[in-house]
Amino acid sequence: MKQACSQRTTGDFHHMLFDSLSKEALHEIFRLLLVPRRSNKSALLNLSMTCSFILSEMEAWANETLISKHSFSKPILAPPFRTVLFKKSFSRCFWCDKEETRYGDLDCDVVCCKRCEREEIPWIYQTRALQEYLLEKKDIVGLNRRQGINMHNRKVPAWIYSLADIQRVSYNKYGTKEEFEKIKMERDIIKENKVKIKMEGDLVKENKVEKERERREVLEVLVKGMGWSLDEYIQVSEVQAYLVGGKNAPCIEDTIKAVKKEIQQV
Repeated sequence: MKQACSQRTTGDFHHMLFDSLSKEALHEIFRLLLVPRRSNKSALLNLSMTCSFILSEMEAWANETLISKHSFSKPILAPPFRTVLFKKSFSRCFWCDKEETRYGDLDCDVVCCKRCEREEIPWIYQTRALQEYLLEKKDIVGLNRRQGINMHNRKVPAWIYSLADIQRVSYNKYGTKEEFEKIKMERDIIKENKVKIKMEGDLVKENKVEKERERREVLEVLVKGMGWSLDEYIQVSEVQAYLVGGKNAPCIEDTIKAVKKEIQQV
């Protein structure tokens, strides 16, 4: 039988086996194939009686014909059921192209592998897209989105937005594509200038600290040569002004004179 049936085309097999069945008969077949997650094994259709090539034909036919040909009042693949045949498939990760075995919805077109989901790659890509096109989350509320797979029920974004849709919303928000690119260029320049100013400020601060350290070392040597410690006279106003530096800072000679005067008073 297997050899004879395998010589038929897929279309002949579908027509012979399924196309003549009524909606009620089809529903009954799928009711037997749908398995509650916590049912006992006796409720399963005895698949050992069915050849593997028939099962593969049924799977192909179900994906291509059943959902488009018949409209059921309730989704066949709705929870809490899991199918033995139709929901198991091999897909490639949307992000890293790794092949993944999964149990997922037939209409799901974005697959995320375990590694990318654990590293929250979908969320990272979405955030980058929003930042690159100067959008906020409220700007993409009305966008069409494709449902991803959350394999481990973790709090990872399960919705992936199309880059083309994000670009379209961004161009509409800022006018035309050329205006958006102009605004983005201006913001990038402002951002670069802020970074440059910050770096210059950090450099000035670093130089100031370095000069203060050098002045302190010189003053410590001179005061130590007189047999005293600079820490004892650090509160002298001239010493503090000299260490801080600036236009009104006293020179080293005036600072030493102030320290000598303080020593004589003691």
